[in-house]
Amino acid sequence: MILAFLERKVDVIMSINNVSGKHENLSQLFPLCLDCPSLADSIDNGYKHGSGSVEGSMAWFSCQDGFSLIGNQYLYCNEKGYWNGTTPSCLKGTVNS
Repeated sequence: MILAFLERKVDVIMSINNVSGKHENLSQLFPLCLDCPSLADSIDNGYKHGSGSVEGSMAWFSCQDGFSLIGNQYLYCNEKGYWNGTTPSCLKGTVNS
């Protein structure tokens, strides 16, 4: 479905270019939106919140009662297609920072 949409957009742009004689760089017209690798749906003894894995997506994590979060609470999908950190974990007990 997305591919058909993009193919149609390219057809329209090419038609416009043929009429106007203008040649655009398609990467400027359609900047790439990169996907980050998928994250697990949950973490042991905790939860993952948020959805999506495209540039600008955010996931955040929390732990069940009696567990402490170790690592980044928030992960962001950056413009290079990578998360800004690794998936955190939940450790039993209270952890002092």
